Amino acid sequence: MPNIKLKINLVDKRKIFPIKAQYDPETRIATAKRSLRQNFPSKFIIDPDHIYQQQTKRNKFEFVCYVDVATRQSIDTLEAHVIHSEKPINGNIKNTLDYLIEEKFWKSIIQKAKLPLSTVLIMLFAGCGIFYVIREILLPIFGVK
Repeated sequence: MPNIKLKINLVDKRKIFPIKAQYDPETRIATAKRSLRQNFPSKFIIDPDHIYQQQTKRNKFEFVCYVDVATRQSIDTLEAHVIHSEKPINGNIKNTLDYLIEEKFWKSIIQKAKLPLSTVLIMLFAGCGIFYVIREILLPIFGVK
């Protein structure tokens, strides 16, 4: 299923910031890059019931959603007491959405932990590793005990 263009209104206490995002209906996660230099895009959990159609100036429709910055989840605009949320920002949800579900993040961690073959060979031939290679591998190949 293709991604849907979505206009997200970020609600931060009493301020609203509009940003553009791509919404994936299968995972129900919206991805938004706030600037060109942002490496990892911000991600938000969107409930499909909280997406509305809004008419633009040229008689076109766009999808609009309101998201609370503190919880990174969509909010229902019909509930007036939810819009002015006084909750602190939840760092666990932010890290989970931005980094822990990102494939690039996990590939970079695996790449850092993995030793290349050239490094392993250099470490093997340095010090007592060369003695082991000669005594245990090369001499038995040539028949010397």
